[in-house]
Amino acid sequence: MDITTDSSQPMRKGFVRYHEIRLDRENLSKLQQCYIAFDTETTGFSYKSDRIIELGATLFVNGEPEASFSSLVNAGKPIHPRASAVNHITNDMLSDAPSEEEIYPEFIEFMGEALKGNIIVCAHNARFDMGFLSYTLSRLGYRATIHYIDTLDLARQYLYMLPDHKQETICHHYRINNEQSHRASSDATACGIILRNIINEYCIK
Repeated sequence: MDITTDSSQPMRKGFVRYHEIRLDRENLSKLQQCYIAFDTETTGFSYKSDRIIELGATLFVNGEPEASFSSLVNAGKPIHPRASAVNHITNDMLSDAPSEEEIYPEFIEFMGEALKGNIIVCAHNARFDMGFLSYTLSRLGYRATIHYIDTLDLARQYLYMLPDHKQETICHHYRINNEQSHRASSDATACGIILRNIINEYCIK
């Protein structure tokens, strides 16, 4: 589907489809070539009433981080204190951040074929991030198709021996240095490395 919007016309309703894929032979082959790890920070937990305030995405090529996208977003809604306590993003930090109308064209350009279903996206607890992203893109008038894989589901399947499957627990297990935990760009990169490690350890024979 086209990733387009016409700012000269009244904002139309967009439509975003997202679908969790299986780690079958075909998708495993795609992931070994490239994928985009994605994460958001938000003002709260409801994708309908809250907003994305930070976008992070890292392109992995042959299992290695190749390029990244990171930006705060001034979405016109204050961050809830409980969310701020986790991600340490404040309303003052957001006051000078680009607006949704400014940043999403750049983000869409970075995501490229991933928003046409041609590159797989990974995220940890992906339904949360996919819910926010799909609702936001639809609200802004964009159309997209996203095929994603959830490292939380993979961890539950393959790393069942761990005490829990929080991203920080898995990072500790794999000795991944997530320099800024609960910030979108750092979490996205960590998620991508987790996916690579699970694939290399359990899926390649």
